[in-house]
Amino acid sequence: MRRTLLVVGHLTIDRIFHPGLGEPVHQGVGGPPFYAGLTARGLGMDVKVLTRHGRDLPRVHGLRLVGNAISRKATTRFKILLSRDRRRIWLESRCAGIVDIDGADAAIISPVARELTRSTAKMIADGSGLTYLDPQGFIRNWGIDGEIYVERRRGLLRIVDVVKMDEEEGWALTGSRDPDVAARTALRSGVRYVIATRGPRIRLYSGEGIYEIMTDTTEGVGLGDMLAAGFVHGILDGDPLWGLAVGASTATVRAREHGVSGIPSGRAVLETADSLVDGIRRKT
Repeated sequence: MRRTLLVVGHLTIDRIFHPGLGEPVHQGVGGPPFYAGLTARGLGMDVKVLTRHGRDLPRVHGLRLVGNAISRKATTRFKILLSRDRRRIWLESRCAGIVDIDGADAAIISPVARELTRSTAKMIADGSGLTYLDPQGFIRNWGIDGEIYVERRRGLLRIVDVVKMDEEEGWALTGSRDPDVAARTALRSGVRYVIATRGPRIRLYSGEGIYEIMTDTTEGVGLGDMLAAGFVHGILDGDPLWGLAVGASTATVRAREHGVSGIPSGRAVLETADSLVDGIRRKT
């Protein structure tokens, strides 16, 4: 049976720069609905997107938008500076908030700029079979110049089944920068699975133990969104370790281009996951 996936968050227009270059290396549509939605669609899922965007968004690449998607406000825009060891992000415009509710077999809740309240997220989670949280847009704030920084945020872990956390996100949600401590704190809060990312390493924490897999890619816009789509696809088949392998394979086979040309095919993702799953190691 074909599974339905709801991706929640703003579609964006991203300008991506590399250090020392005055012109962007890429400018185009981005955001979790774009990267997670197209990856999941390539994996055969029936994808719906709950978002808001302005009339300045150039295209939606065939994504099925539900609810009141078009806003009078301009589309959320980011300037992203990618370097080898750091990413800096500036918010250049912010679209209207998401207030509509929908549900599916699974939901990826992934705001980017505080466009979703916790109460709306909880109603979406209550109407979905499995809820995956990427907390980035809940924990972000920005200064006068628009540069993004991270701040603490409580109460999100109790409403979701899966949470993805890097070091900063772990601190924002739990108060600890130690990934093991942050993950165990999240599990005690009621989360079933924690995905902790650090460079090329991805760990899956659950009541059954800690499992680790390595990828070939450590940087790039949209990698976390594609990881989410891969994990949800795999876990809906009933196996969290297969979900870990599918999620990790999205980063491994991703093309180095930005935008739609950087999203791997579903066939390549699944073939690579078959080879990666045997490399998953249980940690003690």
